[in-house]
Amino acid sequence: MSRIGKHPIPVPAEVSVSIEAGNVVTVKGPKGTLTKIDASNPEIKLSGAEFTVTREIPSGDPSLGSAIREQVMPEVLDADGTLTDGRIYIGPQGEVMKAFDVRDGYAIVHILPQLGITPAIITGRSSAIVEQRAKELKITELYQGVTDKLAKLKEVAAKFGASADEIAYIGDDLNDLSCIRYCGITACPADAIPEVLDTVDYACKHDGGRGAIREYIDYLKKTR
Repeated sequence: MSRIGKHPIPVPAEVSVSIEAGNVVTVKGPKGTLTKIDASNPEIKLSGAEFTVTREIPSGDPSLGSAIREQVMPEVLDADGTLTDGRIYIGPQGEVMKAFDVRDGYAIVHILPQLGITPAIITGRSSAIVEQRAKELKITELYQGVTDKLAKLKEVAAKFGASADEIAYIGDDLNDLSCIRYCGITACPADAIPEVLDTVDYACKHDGGRGAIREYIDYLKKTR
């Protein structure tokens, strides 16, 4: 289920959704039935094959709306297979090369700041190439050689004062799953493993290292 503001949540053909008084939402599908009561009183609307959840900002506190709009939230990126295409090129002298997409870089440098989002990279490998690329993209939150991505992610969240639901995360493999399940706005490249594709909020149409991050940032822009 999407947890992104006013973004419409599509209802699959094999799933039925009912909304009763008191914001009692019941979802029935092939895997069972789930009933949820939201006492925070958002506006919940069902229209055809989509429903939306909208939380209103209290009109008596205009500063609250400003704080929400100006809040800096992190977007956490995996490197190999997401920022790159996952391939490692090794030359005859042992030199290592990786490929990056300029569209991804443009979005990180020029679009994320407009959204009030700070990028961070958490990756299991250590690479001088990724370090150099991070410098080019002005990414200061770079964490390499991380064996426990979720633990590092929680450190980053604490640094920014962000809750789990406020963190955007994109990854492609098994070592990203714990972070994907933890974060509120998640995505993966089109060529991610099936377990990740089945878990994220948004599956990109582009592969890792070939515009997936640009697509995801454009998606975030539409939902902000």
